[in-house]
Amino acid sequence: MISLPSRYYTIQNHNPSQIDKLVAFIERYRTACPDAKLLSAGLYAYHPAVENGLNVFLALDAEGQVRGFAPLFPAPVSEESAPTDPHHISMILLADPEAEEELATPEEQEHVIRMAAISLDPGGYVFVDNNHMEGGLAPSWQQPGVRSGFPSGTCADGTRVESTTETIWSDIPARLVKFRRKTLVYLPGSGDTPHRPTVPSATASRKVIEVAYIQQKHPVSKYEVQTWLEKYGFIIE
Repeated sequence: MISLPSRYYTIQNHNPSQIDKLVAFIERYRTACPDAKLLSAGLYAYHPAVENGLNVFLALDAEGQVRGFAPLFPAPVSEESAPTDPHHISMILLADPEAEEELATPEEQEHVIRMAAISLDPGGYVFVDNNHMEGGLAPSWQQPGVRSGFPSGTCADGTRVESTTETIWSDIPARLVKFRRKTLVYLPGSGDTPHRPTVPSATASRKVIEVAYIQQKHPVSKYEVQTWLEKYGFIIE
């Protein structure tokens, strides 16, 4: 197990003796996403299929709190099944709705390279594919006011998506920026039942879903990525 800074997580199997942490996670998730179809923490911890937690994976923060949750329920074929029938694994993957966004600073981006170096076998490869920004924060990233953002457009079923981005803070020399982002989803038709959102900070009417959040970003430079790769022993080809 690797010791990580406060905003990084350790992945481990669930220990049924620590079920209180899983209970707290599920309660937070249900509060933020009231229509989430979650069962009790006890089922995920003690169901025979999870084999005393071996098939349940948790992401823990530096304080030991559960920030991510992924139970696996294997369903192998039986002797009565056709020889060509596949085995199945039922899985859900949940992230804490209160967890902060990852990779918002150069330190967090460097950590990704470090973990790749730790994880690879000798002679292994890592492929890096990203845009880069040299010097200070580009003027286009400092643009004031509300502007059209991603995603925006119309789906095949008539659902219309409109997103906006607003720069609310920036540190030009450090290439750090914060955006206020909003997405409106206009559902086709009125329907008989309001569409309830499944994400935090979302509100919904009978025909419209709105999601708003604050995002911090750090556009990397070519020099930073090259320096991190060389620091952790990679040969750039």
